[in-house]
Amino acid sequence: MFQAFSSLFLRDLKRCLLNTGQSIVSLLFFMTIMVFFPLSLDMTTINPIDVSPAVIWVGMFFASQLPLERLFHDDYKDGSLALWTLTYAPIELIALAKCLAAWCSVHVPMLIASVACGYLLYHWHALPPRIMVIPLAGMVIGSMLMSLVSCLASSLTLGSTHIGKALPAFIAFPLSLPIMILGAGALTPYLSDGTSHDMASLWTPLWALLAIFLASAIPLLWAITASLHGALTHQS
Repeated sequence: MFQAFSSLFLRDLKRCLLNTGQSIVSLLFFMTIMVFFPLSLDMTTINPIDVSPAVIWVGMFFASQLPLERLFHDDYKDGSLALWTLTYAPIELIALAKCLAAWCSVHVPMLIASVACGYLLYHWHALPPRIMVIPLAGMVIGSMLMSLVSCLASSLTLGSTHIGKALPAFIAFPLSLPIMILGAGALTPYLSDGTSHDMASLWTPLWALLAIFLASAIPLLWAITASLHGALTHQS
């Protein structure tokens, strides 16, 4: 069972990073948003730290829809997904492996790029390192939740021939909106005038994100599994 999980995880990770280049395109799209957005603002009157949360989370959502929209579709069309279900690995494990590979190949590079751009373009170097632990943890938790939501949106559209490519994004957006709001809240540790918030208020968005993740991770994975099972039943 573990061998099937690791094989599928490594296969999807390699395909996203090397074969199809979907993760590279997604990362370049995200970097374009991060780099060119400050050029449209007057940084003499606007604090870059204040706008960085919105730029990061909105850019991360739209950039992640490019590869995750095709997460299950290619394997569904060529029959690979049905063949994987014939192994001794349960379909729940298959869904978990593909979601984990999607997060590692799509969101992890964007997390690294957002930190680099934050320090180079958005003046994060002015924030104390001990404070930055909070928003960075929020970005990791929120990106995992966003990845699960995008995987669910992708699985819900399996087997539909009369849909547009933007439909998974329309499904994922309202579900990802609370994640983006809380993630942006966890990524704003300081006010524009440089005074710090109360430490309790800094931790509130992070604890809220963690509570949502713990409460919804298993139901989201179950919904993805049910969608895959229904699509495979319809295919057969």
